[in-house]
Amino acid sequence: MVNDMKSKWYSVKEDNVLNISEQKKYRDVFILDEIGGYGIYAKNFIRELNQIDADVINVHMDSVGGNITDGIAIYNALRGHKSEIHVHINGIAGSIASIIILAGDKIYIPENAGIFLHLPMYAEMDYPNRQDMTEAIEVLGNFERVLTSTYMKHTGKDEDYIRQLLEAETWLFGQEAVDFIGEQAEVVEKIAMVARMKDLEKYPFSASLPSGDGEQDETEVNNMKDEIKAEATEEVVEASVEATEEVVEVTEEVVDSSSPDHEEAVDAIIDADLEKLAEEEEEELEEVDAEAEEAEAVLACEKERVSDIIAIAEKYSVDASVALQAVKDEVSVGDFKDSLLDVLAKQPASKKIVSSPEGAKASVSELREQLDNATDPKQKYLLAKQIKSLR
Repeated sequence: MVNDMKSKWYSVKEDNVLNISEQKKYRDVFILDEIGGYGIYAKNFIRELNQIDADVINVHMDSVGGNITDGIAIYNALRGHKSEIHVHINGIAGSIASIIILAGDKIYIPENAGIFLHLPMYAEMDYPNRQDMTEAIEVLGNFERVLTSTYMKHTGKDEDYIRQLLEAETWLFGQEAVDFIGEQAEVVEKIAMVARMKDLEKYPFSASLPSGDGEQDETEVNNMKDEIKAEATEEVVEASVEATEEVVEVTEEVVDSSSPDHEEAVDAIIDADLEKLAEEEEEELEEVDAEAEEAEAVLACEKERVSDIIAIAEKYSVDASVALQAVKDEVSVGDFKDSLLDVLAKQPASKKIVSSPEGAKASVSELREQLDNATDPKQKYLLAKQIKSLR
């Protein structure tokens, strides 16, 4: 393990991004290497995934594949998560990664990104005998059936067509990949592909991989303090230039109207004026720092207020528009909670969303069907939670 980035094939952003206009919380998840590599298994990824509390999870994929069982476990975890899953193929979704992306409710594929399909391969055999080979063929056949049925379920393609693609070791890019996947996929503007594959020579299909011609750039938004300081510094510099020009004009007048004996007096005046300017610049910069720190503190308080209001709304299952209005009206957390409790106290108790006519618990398959048909985010959350409790 070289460092955290190179010793881990995935990463999960710690914080949500709040989209006020859409009334949704987003969280970014990145899978950018060999799935199951570096001794880190799917259970680690799933543990972090299940801790995410967001409306939408953006899964950024750029992987040639990896361990089949890990990939299937990740696919199932994404399918069962309460959040809406948006998949962004940044470069390659190869092998088992092409199964994982099918868990997405929406799949975005740039023109120069794609998926790779091939028959499952057995990598755990050293000096096999005839019996070992027979067992391996049986295991590979089982995995092939699992992968084929998954592709068929999501794409609507028949079994013979899927098997032909797997046997031919097929690459599909841009619109071809979208046409294969179906309605939930969409072509987006092309991005530069990134070569993130390690030990690529061990993959039999590596010779056919397209080469990238650029690198993805990650941009960070400048914080408010830097913006304020930059603007204020520019104003100080402009004021300094104007003041210096005034000193030069005064000096020129003194020189024109005085004899050479007055040169030392002129120099003294210039030095005094420049020193005064330097002091004024220092004072203004100190004021800028103070204003920036104050703005930073106000921003932090506002962020905390918005976060607390959203948390209270989610706790009491209140429509997101109520929380959004409270944020816009600059209502305090305490006042929002008090008003919310007053309203809820006057409402009758709500009924359970899922119940059978006989009063018995619904099966996982029935709950899954209800989850697929549900449109209300709150109902989706409760159904997903009940499915998880039954497993």
